[in-house]
Amino acid sequence: MKLEADIVRFCAGFAAHPDAGHLVVLYGNNGTGKTHSAKAVCKWARHIAPSMIKTVVNQTALKQPDVAFVHWPTMLDNLKSGQWSLVDDAEGATLLILDEVGGGHDPSKMGLDKLCRILSRRESRWTMVTTNLLPEAWEEAFDRRVASRLFRSAEHIDLSNVPDFATA
Repeated sequence: MKLEADIVRFCAGFAAHPDAGHLVVLYGNNGTGKTHSAKAVCKWARHIAPSMIKTVVNQTALKQPDVAFVHWPTMLDNLKSGQWSLVDDAEGATLLILDEVGGGHDPSKMGLDKLCRILSRRESRWTMVTTNLLPEAWEEAFDRRVASRLFRSAEHIDLSNVPDFATA
């Protein structure tokens, strides 16, 4: 199965080179395994992280890689209540998984600004994004800045033709 091979390749890359990664976007309809796959990656990465050592950017300090799983609609709610440090935490994670990007209520578009900031600061770092939105809808659903970052140097895993597991 292609999804399995793509996820294994992503995990192997993270294990081998935690300091130099890339963005992977899993997209498709509800029930296709995006969140399930992302949670499995998170569980695996948190399991192996204690045995890994990451060289900090200045090359003088070592630390254990940190793994963050962020449910985007929940993040939006937390940002609305002023929990701005969550953006810094997301930016700083060695591996960041943003689940259900495009979900949630964001009439002020403040969440889009924070998403753009997070994606901009995570170029060449291990990041996984899941979304129900297909690539052709990204620019309209987000904005040009965010859509550009989701396309730029990213690997896309298309699950749009996978049937909903609940109905299959």
